[in-house]
Amino acid sequence: MLHEQSDKDRKQFRSFVLHLKKLHPSWKPKDIAKFLLRSENPPSYTTTNALRLKIWRILKRNQVDDLSRSGAPPTTTTIEYIEAVKQAIQLKKMHLLGRATEILFSIAHAQVLEGKLASYFPKDDLFTKLIIARRNLGVFQHHDGITGTARAHVVNDFGQKLLTVIILSQIVMQQSAAYLLFQNYYSFNNQFLILNQEFETFDTLPTRQFISFNNNNKEKIRMIYIYNPTDQRRIEIVKILLDTYYVRVTSNKQPIETCQIDPKWSNRRSNIMNQNQFELLILIDIEPYSIKEYTIHATTFKQPCPLTEIEYINEKQLPKTSSTPFKMTVINTKGFQIDNRFLSIIFSKNGVLLNVQHKKSDENLRFHTNIIRYGTLKQSDHHSGAYLFIPDGIAQNIPTSNYDLIRIQRGPLINRVYINHELYSLQYKLTNTNGLNDYMLGLSTITHLNMNKDTELALRFSTGIKNGAEFFTDLNGFQMIRRTTYGKLPLQGNVYPMPTMAYIEDNFMRFTILSGQPSGVACLKPGIVDVFLDRRLTRDDGRGLGEGIMDNREIISTFKLLFESRHTIADRTSLTGYPTLLAHHLSIELLYPIHLFHSLNSKIVLNEFNLFLKPLLFPSDYHLVNLRTLNNNDDKKYSASKNIALILRRFAYDCDEYYDRSFHFEKPIFEHFFQVNQIESIEQTSLSLRHIKQKLNITSKLNVPFAEIVTYKIRFN
Repeated sequence: MLHEQSDKDRKQFRSFVLHLKKLHPSWKPKDIAKFLLRSENPPSYTTTNALRLKIWRILKRNQVDDLSRSGAPPTTTTIEYIEAVKQAIQLKKMHLLGRATEILFSIAHAQVLEGKLASYFPKDDLFTKLIIARRNLGVFQHHDGITGTARAHVVNDFGQKLLTVIILSQIVMQQSAAYLLFQNYYSFNNQFLILNQEFETFDTLPTRQFISFNNNNKEKIRMIYIYNPTDQRRIEIVKILLDTYYVRVTSNKQPIETCQIDPKWSNRRSNIMNQNQFELLILIDIEPYSIKEYTIHATTFKQPCPLTEIEYINEKQLPKTSSTPFKMTVINTKGFQIDNRFLSIIFSKNGVLLNVQHKKSDENLRFHTNIIRYGTLKQSDHHSGAYLFIPDGIAQNIPTSNYDLIRIQRGPLINRVYINHELYSLQYKLTNTNGLNDYMLGLSTITHLNMNKDTELALRFSTGIKNGAEFFTDLNGFQMIRRTTYGKLPLQGNVYPMPTMAYIEDNFMRFTILSGQPSGVACLKPGIVDVFLDRRLTRDDGRGLGEGIMDNREIISTFKLLFESRHTIADRTSLTGYPTLLAHHLSIELLYPIHLFHSLNSKIVLNEFNLFLKPLLFPSDYHLVNLRTLNNNDDKKYSASKNIALILRRFAYDCDEYYDRSFHFEKPIFEHFFQVNQIESIEQTSLSLRHIKQKLNITSKLNVPFAEIVTYKIRFN
């Protein structure tokens, strides 16, 4: 293909086309194309029309050298779309929602092909919806779909395509899960399940389903189903919104004692409790690639789920409410702390995080977080804007003395510290779940800039780690690369993208930031990491936008902060880095959320459904990228074929014997996925499925090299 040619070959081709035009002035692009295609060495183009178009462009430009680029295209960016994309990435990660849907549909489709269930499953109708969702996501490979650099009507279309992906994926997921759970009782004309989150528009945050037991309904139970679309067992907390705190929880008729009741605040930055609304927190324990039932029972004789206790720094911050079941106190100490079995986080009385105590190694880590602010130069032709980051100097600390609210919530499952400021709010979180999340400190930030002043906010982590000028960021969530901060470059030249994670380390400690959304990151001084959050700029930077960034809206960013003691000397020469297996697993949990269904049917057919034959199928360093049903190319319409693509990734990781020994590393075989008599053929292919590498059988092991992705094509009978 021509786009694979070298720069020299492209220029030679342009020169030859212009020479032909000079020799034959009357020739049109189709005449030159016809001449070239009849030559001994015709250019490699897929169609004649593509070649004609290329020749037409060369004749129109009438030059051999590449045209110089002025910078940004002359288009307009709407900041609403940029913020909408950030919200969408944080809440669901559209392509990750699609992945969970793809896997669930492929398993339901495999059940249909097996022919054991009598109920009808509308696989072709759902597959058509899945194809539309895939194509909508495919549009976002274009840079306009990522940055929002397009005209308003195009941007709105991008946003609508995102919303269409969510709606169609939810429909397919709900129907596929219902078919697998209710089996012969399933009917596509009835709705058995509904997802917990509902999106109304592409630029608003989702609303949660509300469970009411006080609506004179005699039935005082509600069933939910949890879907785990990841490779490892999940022990974590789910939230359910309901109108009473007198509830108990069971699963498979066995009581679940690990639960907690939190107040429902009127909004994310509020200190006002909603009356008759509560958050039920349940500790769920679910195997990989499975769906599990939990039942909530309203009760009047006892209160099995303990209530959160709430603490404030002073009496002025106590909410003015006539009655509340929650215990509220004012603390009079110089500081406070939250802790779990691994970590103890110590704060000053004014909400400043002072240090972290790592209980496992009995180390006190000097650790401090604060929000910093950049301004921009005052020059009329050289300042920050939508495309440019030109700070007016080093960052300024935002004083922590004028916090509007500091609130501590303590419960058996989770402890939280809320800190509200005029420009932002922070929430620190420690869990007590006996799961992976106990190893890390959770942090979420909310920013809503509305002042008439150039401001760029970043979150600064200050540690005592002696990493020098080097740190690591990931490349599209696949591998880590070493970055170096150079003093000869301006500040903005040392800011790098962080799609999912970054870390700094020395010979004794590694500090890893796991991000729920792409961000910019910098390490301008040893031991300090800055993560960029939001920006508001009053002026245009002359790169095509035509306006400043003034229509900001509320932005939520989520992070997991991981502190790991090192057992080996850090490698200072390798270009690549390797997260620990714990970091990989925590990142997967952050990027691939579990899905919660509300049951609209009181019948329980299955309490738990495993998508694959073997429950603990994947070793700890394997990740199922996707299980995708392929289209039947023989049909003019969209229809699900008997072929599915199984795509696997294997992590490259830094060893930690204490954590790694909890997992198995046995490679799976194909008969662990599906019934032996279901599979007709297995082929290992290229990633695009176009080229066959080798044929395999049902007993073959799925052998994936470290830091690689392997694709298999499975055909059912």
